[in-house]
Amino acid sequence: MYAGEIAINHIYSSSLGHQHESNAIDVPAFSKKSVWDAWHIHCLHNEDDFSKFKHRERLGAFLDEPKEKRIIKMSNNTLTQNILNEVIDEFHLIQKNNGKMTGNISVRDYVTALAWQKAYAATGALNLG
Repeated sequence: MYAGEIAINHIYSSSLGHQHESNAIDVPAFSKKSVWDAWHIHCLHNEDDFSKFKHRERLGAFLDEPKEKRIIKMSNNTLTQNILNEVIDEFHLIQKNNGKMTGNISVRDYVTALAWQKAYAATGALNLG
């Protein structure tokens, strides 16, 4: 699947970008552009926010915290949940506006919120024992 995405990006990215007025293929996860202009988000192997290595370091630090601190952080996920709720609200607004792509949530904020929500859900089982 990844090889197919690379091929599409290589062969068609300039025409897709021109045709749809967007360079939406292979958008870096730390991009500040709207999530609605990103068809394929790619977490790069570098030190930028949000990258695979930076998130892995932060996730490791989170897992090293005492169980009580992890539970507090997992329970207080208002910021990440608000971002995901805003994306849903933006989606409904796009539908209401006949597909006009507009939104304020950046790729970086969306990816970060989604990753932490998933990390909290996955590590929830660690806090039960």
